[in-house]
Amino acid sequence: MAIYARMVLRAAVTAVFLFAAFTKLRNPHVFAHFGYSDAFGIFIGIAEVCGSIGLWIPKVARWAAGGLAIIMAGAIYTHLHIGEPRQGVVPVLVLFALTRLIAQK
Repeated sequence: MAIYARMVLRAAVTAVFLFAAFTKLRNPHVFAHFGYSDAFGIFIGIAEVCGSIGLWIPKVARWAAGGLAIIMAGAIYTHLHIGEPRQGVVPVLVLFALTRLIAQK
């Protein structure tokens, strides 16, 4: 049963990151609102796609989850720094899900 729960969690996290990544890759200029460059938005989008793929490769899944966790920590910081704490709720939840993926055996 735990195997299925982990697969569902991994699929949900993958869906969240792929949706976010493609949004960033289509519109990298939305990062200007946060004070970041378009290039940074593209970099984060590519990193999210790579991390999402990595979650499904057993040998690198923990590393991928760790990298995505760093991105989420940055998102939380950014939302708090610019005064949008409510926007940081989803990154906190995703970060928690990633910690569950990192901790699994």
